Amino acid sequence: MRAWKYKNIILTILIILTLAFIWGNSLMPRDESTEMSTWALRHFNEVLGRISGRPLTVSEHFVRKLAHFSEFAVLGMEMLARAVPSSDTSDTKLALPADRGPAFPGRKACIVTAVCGLAAAMIDESLQGLSNRSPQISDVCLDFAGVLAGAAVAGLILARLARRLNARKRQYA
Repeated sequence: MRAWKYKNIILTILIILTLAFIWGNSLMPRDESTEMSTWALRHFNEVLGRISGRPLTVSEHFVRKLAHFSEFAVLGMEMLARAVPSSDTSDTKLALPADRGPAFPGRKACIVTAVCGLAAAMIDESLQGLSNRSPQISDVCLDFAGVLAGAAVAGLILARLARRLNARKRQYA
């Protein structure tokens, strides 16, 4: 399948860009980070108010934690999609039989995603120390939870896509 030929290149570039965004935010001085969070908080509360029809507000702490979780969920999706093989493989635990295309995320892909995601979360918090901000173990846990949640969503999407493609192949075989 030609569509999957450049999958790994594209996903690697996306992962690098996502890490640059995440780690760039961690290297931001405290004042700039607070200013960015305040801007996001104002807009988030505005959107919540429009959706609910009445003024709703959330705290800056909530918005910061949601941002941490969300950016690492995106990273988890990208990492799992990158770790899953895109064509026939000798490791049958990773792909469906006679599958050419997206495969079910196997144990190996999940472990690689989890280990790399945890490493990215630890590096992220370590970088905050360089910008006079306090790294927190709770943020590493939250970031890692984001990676796992994103990987779970990506895994479900990939598994469904693999089933659909295999059903189509059987139909036309």
